[in-house]
Amino acid sequence: MIDALNNSVSGLQSASRTVAQSAANIANPNSKTELVEDIVDMKRGEQNFKANAAVLNITKDLQDELYRSVDITV
Repeated sequence: MIDALNNSVSGLQSASRTVAQSAANIANPNSKTELVEDIVDMKRGEQNFKANAAVLNITKDLQDELYRSVDITV
């Protein structure tokens, strides 16, 4: 379960960096990157963030269910 949490947090951080870099490129008129590519990268980062957040929520639900199954108060 720890691996799932670590991977999700790493994924959240990576997605945040992707979105931040794309936003910086879009905001910078002197950027050498293509606007369309930056928008696509930003949307991809957003979807990656949502997916990793979902994994965190599912991991929490699984952990809660495990605790319930061994009768530990959550």
